[in-house]
Amino acid sequence: MSNGLLLDKLDEKVIKSFVDNDIMLSISLYEPPNKKIDKILNILDANKITYLINDDFF
Repeated sequence: MSNGLLLDKLDEKVIKSFVDNDIMLSISLYEPPNKKIDKILNILDANKITYLINDDFF
């Protein structure tokens, strides 16, 4: 599980390894990721990374 805030800071090799190893990211949606969600989803979609948005707050 991740909040996705560091996705734009990851090396391309790490991003490629997500795809190559069929990694699915679970993005926890709360502030501050909520402010960057469009950028986060653009990165995931552009790189064809499977993800799930988790917006359940406890």
